Amino acid sequence: KAHKSSIKSVNAKIKRVQRQIQQIKDDYIEDAITYEEYCHLSRQFIHTEPFLELEREEMIQENIFYEMDKENNPDHVATPRYVVEDIYNLIDISSFKMIWFPFNNYDSHFKLRADELNLKYKTTHIFDDCGNDFFKTLPPENCDLLISNPPFSQQNEIIKRTFELIDKGLIKSFCLLLPLSTLETPTRAEMYEKYIDKLSTIIFKKRIKFLGKKTTFNKGCCWICYNIPKLKRQLYWI
Repeated sequence: KAHKSSIKSVNAKIKRVQRQIQQIKDDYIEDAITYEEYCHLSRQFIHTEPFLELEREEMIQENIFYEMDKENNPDHVATPRYVVEDIYNLIDISSFKMIWFPFNNYDSHFKLRADELNLKYKTTHIFDDCGNDFFKTLPPENCDLLISNPPFSQQNEIIKRTFELIDKGLIKSFCLLLPLSTLETPTRAEMYEKYIDKLSTIIFKKRIKFLGKKTTFNKGCCWICYNIPKLKRQLYWI
């Protein structure tokens, strides 16, 4: 109860602070802003006057920023356990020696299932205790698989960054859970075509019911996979 009370207190203070932020006209939580802008504004809040009476380290320790993000950020979409289990089985997750979950925190089923399987991995998240921004954070050493459900609104930038990590030899393979519309647009098509020889797409037969979201959010989705030895074809349905 005390934890929920702290979250409510912070949310109330955010609403006072947001009136002073010129980039947002009304309630920034309801505005159509990017995930990166949302994270920036949330962290900017740490340095504002209404926040001075709160202990930053205590807030981080209690994961309040992360809990706020789950409640308020439309881009925060938790993956159901069955989706994680299915992809782990399809790609033979145990065959990978070092895995990176770049958009996952302590309650992610990617992490929880990895613990059950005794996999070697590293999780990072923009609201973890180090503020690990995917676009600035390097993968763990000898990473042979990146796998996650990234923010859909930034899919172009995330796909580009992921292929850059491949080109630099910092990761060997990846699996990204994305909306089915990721297969559209010339920009994404050009990126995928460049790596088509080792690319596989796994399309869901039914829409995913993401955790904590209304049915209106449920989307047709697919896994975009690169250089996964277990996947012998370019197209699958599950």
